[in-house]
Amino acid sequence: MINHEKASRYFPEPYNGKVKVGEVDSTIVEIATKLELETILKRFGDWVITTKGINCLTKDCSIPKDNIDSENWVDKMNDEWWVNSGDFELIYYSAKDLMRLGVL
Repeated sequence: MINHEKASRYFPEPYNGKVKVGEVDSTIVEIATKLELETILKRFGDWVITTKGINCLTKDCSIPKDNIDSENWVDKMNDEWWVNSGDFELIYYSAKDLMRLGVL
């Protein structure tokens, strides 16, 4: 299991801040630990890129890195009422860039 407290020292930007899950404000470290995510490399709003792909911090939604190119995820997620499309587009295109660079 990843020690997100320690990872946040090496990657402070994506771990900075809080998000609201239901009625509770939680730190990114708390949520990542609870969800048993891999190390967070980048975050936009409720969306993060980990070493395994894209994850939502507030809903049960993830896209494994092997599936990032399998669908038009931007259009698909724009149809979801709960998705902030601006944040999702940023995380999606960032993940594609990291894939091109060989990070993912």
